[in-house]
Amino acid sequence: MIRNIAALCMLMLFTCHFAVGQETIDDQFQKFYENNTSSWQEYKLVKTPKLQEFWKIASDTVRVKNEEIASLKSEITSLNGQISSLTAKLSTIEGELTLSETLNESITFIGIEMNKASYNVIVWLIIFILAVAVGVCYYMYTRSNRVTTLSRASLDALDEEFKEHKDNAREIQVKLKRELQTALNTIHENRLNH
Repeated sequence: MIRNIAALCMLMLFTCHFAVGQETIDDQFQKFYENNTSSWQEYKLVKTPKLQEFWKIASDTVRVKNEEIASLKSEITSLNGQISSLTAKLSTIEGELTLSETLNESITFIGIEMNKASYNVIVWLIIFILAVAVGVCYYMYTRSNRVTTLSRASLDALDEEFKEHKDNAREIQVKLKRELQTALNTIHENRLNH
């Protein structure tokens, strides 16, 4: 597209410049025709030196215009080369930009190249899984703690009940031993007294 615009601009410049030069030749011809010619019947007569002088001016003008055309053609060729060079550079820069955007949009995670959006999804998924795992562990801990507390309370109550039972059994045993001793003593006294 840049090449087309540059070529169009050069063509317009060349056309305008050539038109200005053509107009100058026409003016010179009109002056020559009016001032340096004479008429005879329906013919115009021109003196040879004057015609040669006009031909020299016209040839010089054409030569100058041809030189300008050649100069403009070489300039167009040079500009086309620059446009080609700039287009190649632009293509290279666009390729580098695409590569840079790809690198900016990707990230290496656990040795795997992936898109940043995928990376974000994976990271948030890992965070969610860890949060759920922490929640489950906390729930299991509180449940285990509650069970442990209830078990300890139950064990303490059972231990207390066992101690009471043990004390009651000891008291009963002591009481029975006393009664037995009393009964033995009574039997022994009754034997002695009889």
